[in-house]
Amino acid sequence: PNLVTITVDGRRIDAVVQLTKQGWAFVFDRVTGRPVWPIEEKPVGRSDVPGEAPWPTQPVPTRPPAFESQGVTLDDAFDATPELREKAIAELKKYRIGPIYTPPSLQGTVALPGVWGGANWGGGAFDPASGWLYVKTTNQPAIARLAKPDRSAANPRASEVDADYVMSAVGPQFMDGLPLIKPPYGHLTAIDLNRGEIAWRVPIGDMPFVRQHRALKGVALPERLGAPGAPGSIVTAGGLVF
Repeated sequence: PNLVTITVDGRRIDAVVQLTKQGWAFVFDRVTGRPVWPIEEKPVGRSDVPGEAPWPTQPVPTRPPAFESQGVTLDDAFDATPELREKAIAELKKYRIGPIYTPPSLQGTVALPGVWGGANWGGGAFDPASGWLYVKTTNQPAIARLAKPDRSAANPRASEVDADYVMSAVGPQFMDGLPLIKPPYGHLTAIDLNRGEIAWRVPIGDMPFVRQHRALKGVALPERLGAPGAPGSIVTAGGLVF
């Protein structure tokens, strides 16, 4: 978390900001522990896995808004060409998709943000002069699929598994490495903590292996595809962000 001092509606607040992998920034008065802006409990998707009952709501801050994309629809499919878009949509249709907090499933759920976030352990960098928090974010899904554990004699660790289900690793790609969703895959975002608003967000970094993929030869791509990853940022007193 970041310890910050901000001014909200003319009131100076010693606050703490917790960035999350889900793409939220929870802001609390660090003296009283109360949220600076209300946090609402909102209904979320139900699990379709037998025996699993996730909590029916999740906390959602009213401010700031999510600083990275949340949830997946077919409109998010990789779309560098019409043909690749069709193939990406066909692949997405194999899985469960939906808004943020759509639970893991036996079918496999495309979760966005994925395991890298949103934000990650790199955290944010706060400029006390402007009240802005700079966050390097990731916009890359993960596929959360559950499977029955292998308890056969062929599995040397079968006796160690004491669970109804285990995670089954599936990559969120198609066509030998193309991402399932369209870019950008990483952003640098400035959050104005005095207002509880996103000041700006720009793609940051690139993904050379995507740009060089055989299926994209001769295809015009965005100048920056954005790069996923966990690194954080540093901001100077002059407003320069590394």
